[in-house]
Formats: sequence, structure tokens, C-alpha cells
Amino acid sequence: MINKYQIKRGKTFECGICPYHCILSPGDIGKCLIRECSKDGIHLEGYGRVSSMVVDPIEKKPIFHYKPNSKVLSIGAWGCNLNCSWCENTSISKKKPNNCKYFSASAISHMAQVRRCQGVCFTYNEPSISYEFLMDVSEKCRESGLFFAIKTNGFVEKEPWKEICDACDAMNIDWKIRYDGFSEAIDYSRIVIKNIESAIENKKLHVELSIPIYNDMTTAEQDGIIRFLGIGYPNIPVHLLKISPAGQYSNPPVDDEAILSFRNKLMEKSQFIYVENVFTEEGKCARNTICPECKNIVAVREALVTTVNLKCGTCKSILK
Repeated sequence: MINKYQIKRGKTFECGICPYHCILSPGDIGKCLIRECSKDGIHLEGYGRVSSMVVDPIEKKPIFHYKPNSKVLSIGAWGCNLNCSWCENTSISKKKPNNCKYFSASAISHMAQVRRCQGVCFTYNEPSISYEFLMDVSEKCRESGLFFAIKTNGFVEKEPWKEICDACDAMNIDWKIRYDGFSEAIDYSRIVIKNIESAIENKKLHVELSIPIYNDMTTAEQDGIIRFLGIGYPNIPVHLLKISPAGQYSNPPVDDEAILSFRNKLMEKSQFIYVENVFTEEGKCARNTICPECKNIVAVREALVTTVNLKCGTCKSILK
């Protein structure tokens, strides 16, 4: 399947899916590891190839405010257009596995129904680089009455990103805050922030954010997060991810007290701030949803099971 966002440049082709704009000759593979060039153009080598398929609660994505307690068929393969040092999925995303099996978009939809899922979620590796397969699976899900979700880094060019947002019912976007894998020619923060904004502006799409919290996060970085969320998007659910040593990342994790303290600062401006990977009593409470109007505990989350308790009109508007 040829990339519709490619540009032919003599004997080479330029990919237009993500901001790298890889220029490839026949036989070359893009930085994403999954798009390959032939004499006819750039195609998705991994179309329909799945290496991981698991039934998960939607809360694991993490997505808290969309269809709580629903089950999703989580699928993923290899390929990613970022190289985060702390990534826990490099064994999946950065190496083409030997156990990939082919599934058509219809087969994915059917598998979700057989396993009694309410939706399908592209996760484990970056979904946007599998743009064509993503769009096809989304279409089959809608035909079958399933919702479609993705866990994405949001590092995508404007036009394919708009189509991806239209194709999804829900997404969790990883906002890395810092990413040092680029030259000065690529402004990671500007690109991803604009994509976060455009996703939130899509009224048919449910958006939640994940923000990794490092042990050396600067005051300027924290203030930037507070300004962005507090001024523009105080109602967006945000998950603060405690980053632990993984992959190439060997720094010690941030203290529980530090991440909870930062959450308290954010809560002064934003309404729904959650903490992941903190297992103290306060950390567990930081996964619950509080109604900003009646102060009722709308949702209690224990072991990825959500107990819902709606009391007022605002309560009922929080969980979709």
C-alpha cells in the first residue's frame, strides 16, 4: 500500500507522515522502521502485522474518562518514530519480531467482538506510523459498533494527524515535555503541542494526556505544564507518569512526594490530574475522580476496575 503523503523527488521519495520527512531510495527504511521504499514509492511494510494482542481494561491505556470498565483489544507491532531512553516497550517497538502474524482490518474487528471487547486500541508501539492500517481498522470498528482508540506520541504531520483524529473515538497523547533526539531543525514541543490543541478542538474525539515526570524536571518545565493546562485546558484528564529506570534510562525515579506535590500545584489550575506508578495511599487516592461541583468521588479506581458514583449533573458529564 503506497503512502499517499509521499512526494517523488527524482529517484527518491519523501515521506510526509511524520515531521522527519525521511527521503528514501528503493530499499531504504524510514526512521520509524516500518515504512519501506520501493521503485514505486514508500509503502507500509508492516501493514496488518501484529506481534502483541491482549484484552485490556481501557483504564490501562491510561484513559479514565471514556467508557470506564470497558474492555479493549490492545494491538501493536514494531516501529516508532521517537527513541525515548526510558521506553519500556523497546523490545516490541524497536525490533521487528519473528512472531508477527497478519490480520486484516476485518479480522481485528471480528477478534474484538469474539473476545467481548467494546473497542480496539492501537498501543505498544507508535500507531500513527501505521497510518493506512490504522484508518482501515477504525473504519471496520465503526461498521461493527466498536469504538477505536490509540495511545500515541502525537509526533505527526498536520494533515495525516487530522485524519487520524477524525478516525478515533478516544486517544491518550504522550506529551514528553523534553525530547533531545532532534537537531534544532525539528521543534518537537511546538509540533506536539499544536497536535494536542487540534485534537482537543475535535469535539467528537475524547482526549487525555500522559506526561512523564523525571527526577530532574526543572521549575521552568513544571511552570510550562501548569500554564498550558491551567490557561487553556483545565478540564482535560492528565496522567503524571512516574518514570523508572528502563531501556537506556538509568536515572533514579522521582520521589513519590515530589510527583504528588507537583500534582497538587496542577490541581490549583486543572481539575483532573492523576498519578500513575505511585502506590502509597495518597498515590492510590490520586487515581480517583472528584466532581469539581459537588465534591463527590465520582470514580474510585482499584486494580484497573472503576466504581462509578454519580450524584449531580456535573458528575454525569465527566465520564463519557
